[in-house]
Amino acid sequence: RRQWQFGNREDGFLRGLDKLIECWRRIILELEEQENGGHLAILLSSQYERELAELEQKLQRHGVDTSRFGTGNSKSLQELHCNVHIERTATVEVNDSGQICRVVELVRAWIVAEVDGAPHVLMRLYPIISKSGRNFVSKTFAKKITHGETWKETLHKALATRFSMSPEIVEKHFKVLGNSYKQSTEENFGSVEVRSGYPGLRSIYRVHEVDVGVVDTDVVELAAIGLPDALSFVTVKHDGHFGSSLQKWVWRPHSEPLSDHYHQPESTNSGWPSVPISGRFPPEPKIPPTPMLPVASAAAPTPPTPTLSPGRMDEFDLL
Repeated sequence: RRQWQFGNREDGFLRGLDKLIECWRRIILELEEQENGGHLAILLSSQYERELAELEQKLQRHGVDTSRFGTGNSKSLQELHCNVHIERTATVEVNDSGQICRVVELVRAWIVAEVDGAPHVLMRLYPIISKSGRNFVSKTFAKKITHGETWKETLHKALATRFSMSPEIVEKHFKVLGNSYKQSTEENFGSVEVRSGYPGLRSIYRVHEVDVGVVDTDVVELAAIGLPDALSFVTVKHDGHFGSSLQKWVWRPHSEPLSDHYHQPESTNSGWPSVPISGRFPPEPKIPPTPMLPVASAAAPTPPTPTLSPGRMDEFDLL
């Protein structure tokens, strides 16, 4: 195969074939292990069943009806097991009051870029279907932190993975404003109506929140995220055993009306003046933009103006 080049539309198809080949390779290996009387497959299967049973018993002992998991819009017990034992992005703990809860640590980033001299914030769109029709809710960039990683490591890796960029590009063009850091705790009680929650189980989110400034937006490497013209774009999220999904992203001017929960990415302790965010990014000399490759969805229909609402933490906030 020839070396991948930026803008190669066949890349996604080839990566899909690679995943399919790897899937069949693993299946063949497992079948061979079973035919040869290998103990590895049996050991892994019994370990999974034991962990799943222990998790279910622990939840039921503390009053959580696990039979409701996987119903309506909620997640399944198997997905909770994946979070805890495979991805290691959550723990199930019992607090001093005897209440059981799912604890997740995550990093949330307000990604801001200057477009035509005005600051724009990168938001992900989530479709919401209601009786009044289809609308969109906007959420900021967020990622659950794997056990053993720092929030900085998670953020750097998530930016590279989600936007298909090399670590060097992320390091060069995404600058974390360290003095903007703040930490908070949010809670959510799952139900079958709440999208991707766990019915009857309280989730506690320990949030590391920072501002991220995008610099040198005219470079071709940032065309994949709609810059320098603030175009909307789409990424693909691979959920392992649970399939893949499309994620829609838009750049929203900071001057647009914001909800009460919107966090204005600025800090009086950051060393920058406490002024509207447009004053935080010094104007740079304008140069002719690099010709855009057809990777952003410039011709896609413009979706309805979303509600900017990063306040309530639902599971679908996360990447």
